[in-house]
Amino acid sequence: MKVKHILFLIASMVFLLGGEKFASAETENSGLGPLEVRDQFPVALPFLSMSPENTSTIGDNIFFFSYQMAVANTFLNSAGRNKQITKDQVKRGLVEADFFSNRTGKPIPGYHTYIDVESYRHLFRMKYGLFDSMEFGFEFSYISFVGGSLDVGSELVHDLVGIGNDTSAGAYRANAERDRYDYYLLNEDSFLINTSDPFENVASDPLFKFKWNAISGNSIFPAVSFKLVYKLATPNRTKDQQLVSSGHSDFGTYLLLSKAYGNWVVYLGWGNSKFEQSGEFSNGISNRFITLEYQVDPDLSIILQTVSQSSIFKTSGRLSGTSQESNSAFLSNLTDVAVIGYKQWFGNLLLETGFVEDYNQSGNQTDIVLFFELGQRW
Repeated sequence: MKVKHILFLIASMVFLLGGEKFASAETENSGLGPLEVRDQFPVALPFLSMSPENTSTIGDNIFFFSYQMAVANTFLNSAGRNKQITKDQVKRGLVEADFFSNRTGKPIPGYHTYIDVESYRHLFRMKYGLFDSMEFGFEFSYISFVGGSLDVGSELVHDLVGIGNDTSAGAYRANAERDRYDYYLLNEDSFLINTSDPFENVASDPLFKFKWNAISGNSIFPAVSFKLVYKLATPNRTKDQQLVSSGHSDFGTYLLLSKAYGNWVVYLGWGNSKFEQSGEFSNGISNRFITLEYQVDPDLSIILQTVSQSSIFKTSGRLSGTSQESNSAFLSNLTDVAVIGYKQWFGNLLLETGFVEDYNQSGNQTDIVLFFELGQRW
C-alpha cells in the first residue's frame, strides 16, 4: 500500500472518530505543520505550483519573514531502457534523433527527457496579519541549475534500498557521468529545452498570497481555510530566466482543513493552479496533500506528509508498440512524493527542515529534495 493511501486511511479515521473522549476535549485545530515546500521538478518550476500550508494565520498585525533553501537532484533518461543515450551521446551533445525509436528510427509520440540537474531554490517569504483570521503574503525566489554533487549520494541510497542504478527505478544513472548539468526535453521530434549551460541565482516570478481562516473549528469540526495565490509575470526574460519563469501570470486556489486530537494534528488540502499560457505543457496543475503531525510539545512537531500532483506534461494519449513508446506515456501520470521533517519555534525564531522523496517512479518528478527554512516573527 502506498504512503498516500496509508495516510488517507489514518486521516479519515481521525476525522470521523467520535466518542466522549474526543467530544469533550478542548483543542486548537492546528499545530506547526504542514511542511511548506513546493514541487522542485525543473520543468514545473516556471509555473505556479501550490505548497501545503496551515489553516491558521499568523495573527493580527504580526509580521513574519523567512528564508528557505531547497536543494533538489533530478536525473531522468527516458531513452535509457535501450541504452540509446549514454555518456558518449551526452558528451557529444544530444540531438533529436537520439530519442527516436530504435526499432523504426522515427519519432515517438509524446514527451521525452534527459534531465541531469541539481537545482538550488532560495525562497524569501513574507507574511503580514491583516486580522486574526486573515493574512497577506509575498514570495520571491532565486534559482540555480548546476551540475552539483548529489549524484553519488543518490546512487548510494539506491544501493542501500536495493534499487539498481542501471534500471528504470534508478533512472539508468549507471549509464551517465556524475555531477553534470544537461537539460533536454523533447516533444515528438522537436526540442522544447536543449541546454548544458548551468546558471546561478536567476530570479523567478514573484507570488502574492491571501489566506482566510474561515472556520476555526472545535472539538468536533475541523478548521477550514481558503488560500488564493497570484503569480506575477516577469517581462523581458533573459535566456536563463526562461527556464525558471513562464513569462505569464498564473492563479491558484487552495482549500485547507485541519483537525487536532490530543498531540496529533491531521491536515488535508485540495488545490488547483491555472496557467495564463502554458505553451506545450498542461494548462494547470491540481494538487492535494495529507499531513500527520505529532506535537512533541507546543513548539516542536514531527511531520509526515504525502503530496499528489497532476503532471506538468499534457496527456500523451494512448500509445502502443515498443517498451520505449509505452514509457513516453508515463510522463503525464500523477506524481506522488513523501515528505518527512520537523518544525520548531525558538521564541520568535522558526526552524523547519526535512526531505522529499518521490515514490511512483513515472519519470516526471525530482528524485530527492533536501530543504530547510529559517524564519522570524515580530
